[in-house]
Amino acid sequence: MSLLVLLRALFDTGHVRVPHPDQHEPGEDLHAASEFLSQYEHSWRLEFPGEAPAFHVPAAIWAATMLYRAAQAAVYRQIPEPILRDGLSLACPSTPNEAARHYSVDLLFRFLPDLVVLAHHASPDDPLLQVLQTWANQWPLSSVGMKGVEPAGVAAIASHAGLLKLYVDRILAREDFSRLADPRVQTAVRESVGAYAELSPALAKHLQKHE
Repeated sequence: MSLLVLLRALFDTGHVRVPHPDQHEPGEDLHAASEFLSQYEHSWRLEFPGEAPAFHVPAAIWAATMLYRAAQAAVYRQIPEPILRDGLSLACPSTPNEAARHYSVDLLFRFLPDLVVLAHHASPDDPLLQVLQTWANQWPLSSVGMKGVEPAGVAAIASHAGLLKLYVDRILAREDFSRLADPRVQTAVRESVGAYAELSPALAKHLQKHE
């Protein structure tokens, strides 16, 4: 199964099947995957709250490749830990605009919480979970709802009106009020709910805590 096939299944159904790492390496069909992601993103940005950042294909391909390999590791438990960590240690390509990088990675990493549930269900002590937790910290837009996250890179999200709106919407939808520790996010949440925070006692409690 190629990376392109995985992407089609992921976006169509939210479920994926991956081959054994010895049978296929996702780097074999990057050109076709890049074209598919560009087409999909064109439709995806139509639903974005406001003007979306620029789409950075290398960052999206990195996220797709990492998600592919992590899914393989979650399914095929016999992969040695050194090989697992080596395959997932590739750094995300840099971009002139950090908001574009977070937006592009999120196209794939918004499925990260689902992958964490899968990996944890298979083995709570799986070294893969450490890698996924590191990604959750690095990409806070994608990890809303996950436990124990220490968000980094929030400045890039908070500096872009659309990304901040998407971030706040996810926080409210998933009631992940641990993210309110960041003053910029807290302010955006207050502005979003206005005078209706009391409709959610949990939210009202957290907002009062941070006053």
